[in-house]
Amino acid sequence: MFIDTEHPKESSSNPYFPKSDQYCNIDRLISILDNAVLNYREEQLETLATPLITLLRKVFEFAPALVKPHVQTALLPSTAERSQPLGRANTLASRLLRLSNSAVAPSLRESISSLLFELSDKDATSFVRNVGYGFASGFLMTHDLHVPENAMEGYSTGDGGDLGEKVTTVDGKEINPVTGQIKDMEPKDVGEEMTEEEKEREAERLFVLFERLKATGVVNVQNPVDRARQEGRFEELE
Repeated sequence: MFIDTEHPKESSSNPYFPKSDQYCNIDRLISILDNAVLNYREEQLETLATPLITLLRKVFEFAPALVKPHVQTALLPSTAERSQPLGRANTLASRLLRLSNSAVAPSLRESISSLLFELSDKDATSFVRNVGYGFASGFLMTHDLHVPENAMEGYSTGDGGDLGEKVTTVDGKEINPVTGQIKDMEPKDVGEEMTEEEKEREAERLFVLFERLKATGVVNVQNPVDRARQEGRFEELE
């Protein structure tokens, strides 16, 4: 079937989104993709699935307004998947996330990340919110895309327009912006409580890691360890 992605027709006369069922063709493409990622190895998907994902990106680009949310729901992680870190569920969205980190299928990896970014309205903040910073960071760094300064900060109780809230909440539930998991569902630490000295060493380690992340330019926010010190939440050990 030939799809003219350069000169799409208006939805009222577009055979790819017929009035009788605007979802039928896009659902068929998604179903083919789902079957492919279930039945082929990553090395095979590099050549078999990459063109299909490229087609999905093109179709999504000129899809009617009614169809776009339908595609986003089908391919982006759902709230139910956030009971655990994103990418671990047995869903198409999770399988795509895992493939977006593939070490043996670079074209597939790039195509999937591009698709997920476009499903996030080509917005870095929405992208991080939808897939978690862990899956988003490589694509953002490669394409020199920056998360706004306050986007990775904690939960905000403002009017819903705060960037930090957009990244750290989903359906009113606070999430871990790195893993995408709902924070209330994260495993509780049942280990022995750290000594003050151990806490200080861990804080120093996190401080160094965060400074290295800032140096990449991907995020530009104040180091939370540094901020905690400035606010007097813990003191230097003698």
